[in-house]
Amino acid sequence: MNPIKISVCITTRNRARFIGEAIESVISQAGEEVEIVIVDGASTDNTREVVVGYQQKFKNLVYHREEQNHGVDRDMAKTLELARGEYCWLFSDDDAFKPGVIARMLKEIESGCEIYLCNITTCDHQMKPLRERYWLSRTVKDRIFDLHDKTDFLEYCHQANSIAAFFSYWSSIIVKRDSWFSGGVQWLGLCHGGDFAGPFRQAMPPEIYPRFSCFMAERQCQFSTCRRFGQKIFA
Repeated sequence: MNPIKISVCITTRNRARFIGEAIESVISQAGEEVEIVIVDGASTDNTREVVVGYQQKFKNLVYHREEQNHGVDRDMAKTLELARGEYCWLFSDDDAFKPGVIARMLKEIESGCEIYLCNITTCDHQMKPLRERYWLSRTVKDRIFDLHDKTDFLEYCHQANSIAAFFSYWSSIIVKRDSWFSGGVQWLGLCHGGDFAGPFRQAMPPEIYPRFSCFMAERQCQFSTCRRFGQKIFA
């Protein structure tokens, strides 16, 4: 058996209507080096039946149902605990991968960065594309930013188009699992429903934003990797 390279980590609650398409978008392009880890926050609809049905089609699908709803942030942290992959793709239950993105990311992670950031295409409920979302300036092509380096760090901040550039938008984030548990990027587990940019403000130079700090290499990939149901768009 091949080692797991990427764990697609999904939290869900009462999303039976959407989660099947999210799962299908993964298994339609995933091999043995990819797994799906789903933590269900005590759904009261038929989410369990939908997911179990896909377990029969895709052996690398882990499903864990909580007895109580602990909230999306704790559930995402749980998916990473259960994951076996070298990298974890934090993913939403109402999103879907575009064809070919898993193969692309398997190639990208060979560079060994701690975190990767992808752009997205937003869609309506019928999956009709609405717009492309670029978290950094569109003048920035695929590149690696060393956020330990002050010059790279300042350039990254200047190029940010959206709060999502600061790793606040799940489905855009692929993180090295070891780095998460070593403390390097654990704060990402609190970003979805809380103070997205808080960890960055703490040490950011005053000329850009109140103080901000980050300690990882990050690759900005100039391609859209997922499609989102509904018009939940960051302004």
